Formats: sequence, C-alpha cells, structure tokens
Amino acid sequence: MPLGVPKVPFLFGEDEEASWVELYNVIYRCRVLFLGDEINSETTNDIGGLMVFLNIENPKRDIHLLINSPGGEMLSGLAIYDLMQVIQPAVNTLCVGIAASMASLLLIGGQISKREAFPHAMIHQPASAFYQGQTVDYMLEANELLKMRQTMTKILCTKNRQAFMVDIQRHGKGLLYVTRRSPSLLEMGKTGF
Repeated sequence: MPLGVPKVPFLFGEDEEASWVELYNVIYRCRVLFLGDEINSETTNDIGGLMVFLNIENPKRDIHLLINSPGGEMLSGLAIYDLMQVIQPAVNTLCVGIAASMASLLLIGGQISKREAFPHAMIHQPASAFYQGQTVDYMLEANELLKMRQTMTKILCTKNRQAFMVDIQRHGKGLLYVTRRSPSLLEMGKTGF
C-alpha cells in the first residue's frame, strides 16, 4: 500500500486554523529544496522554478539545497548552476547521500562558506556525457564535450580557490587521458588562475 506524500498541518499567514498541506510545500516555504533524482530537464525546471519563486518572495533569505543525486544531463545541471549564481539569495548546499557527476558540481556551486556534506555522504567527480543515443557526428560531440568539461573544471577550480592545470593527452585509437599537475607560478600568471 503506497503511502503517498505525507500531509502536515500548516498555518498560513493570518489564518486562524491550520490547513493540511503536503510536507514538501511546508519544507519549500522554509526555503529548503531537495534534489533527490537524476538531473534532467524536468528536475531542472522544478528546482529552477522554486529558486526563482523564493528569490522573488524574499531575496535576502538564504536557500538551502539538499543533494542526493546520481548526476545527470550536463546542460540541465549547468542551467541550475547558472541560476544558483545569479539569484540574490545565497544558496547553501548540503550533500545528504550522494552527489555524483553533475550533482557534485551543483554541490560546489553553493556559497563558499555554506557548502557541507554529511559524514557518510559520497561525492564523485564530474563525468562528461552530452546526451544519450546515437549521434551522426562523433567528432563534433567530442569537441563540445571537451569544451564543457573544461568549463566545469574551471568552475570547480574557481569555486574551490585552487589552481591546477589539466593536460589532455592523445594516446592510440583516439583515447584521451587526463592528468593533473600543479602549475608553476609563471603558468598561473599566464592562464589567469
């Protein structure tokens, strides 16, 4: 027997009696959002719409984003990330289970002093996948993926206030290997990190 979404009593504004509303509506009113699913256009629209609403309602109060997501679509995730950067309230992020792939970028996209993870949370590095299905031209997709991956790496570096360079090397059969190395001070000056 499915339980459905629990309902809780909630007092709206100047009402004398509490109304029974869905639990998530009360939590959203407390400015707490959940990302507990794969990141796709639907979850992006839901989270984005709630962030915009909360921004309009009170641009001075922080928004809390709880993340338990296996990641998902890169473009949808970057849309949420960009929205987090442009709305006025600070977005506090908390990993409550797993933040894998694109979800890890959203975790790091929160306010610098307000990013946390529970002790047993798992944070996994971002992976690159543009979309599922067959493509007509693999080279165009590969180039676009490399650009997006570099963008994500720059965001991670900037948000963590760490400088590192990524070398992409070609090895037989077109395979790419990414290695991490620390830049010299001279390289840091040239690249702007």
